[in-house]
Amino acid sequence: MNIDGNELRDHERVSWRFDPRIDQRYQCGNELYKDNNIDRGHLVRRRDPIWGNDSHQANEDTFHFTNCSPQHKNFNQGKDLWLGLEDYLLNHVRNNKREASVFTGPVFRENDIVYRGVKIPEDILEGSRGCKR
Repeated sequence: MNIDGNELRDHERVSWRFDPRIDQRYQCGNELYKDNNIDRGHLVRRRDPIWGNDSHQANEDTFHFTNCSPQHKNFNQGKDLWLGLEDYLLNHVRNNKREASVFTGPVFRENDIVYRGVKIPEDILEGSRGCKR
């Protein structure tokens, strides 16, 4: 995903929904996130790709279930954890009128737990090999 700090825009949040390009049987919907401490962690952060002429569509596309990975709410919303890292990067490209490319995705291991029929990634990559959370 690319970020252009010269053209960032803002749009309203929309509701999470299934990605119509992929059969729903291959997607996790709201049933995974009900009544627990698991957030729908954007893989591509909503605010990052909304720049340029396609900003509205980019905002909408970030709310497909195919663009989220289960994350504990404290990790996902932590100002000193994931949210803090996302804010730092976005503020840097915005304030310095820079561009950035971000590569993202869950890191699965064979011994990750299965919750409600879905494998939950326990590791994240940060710099070197990974950090247990």
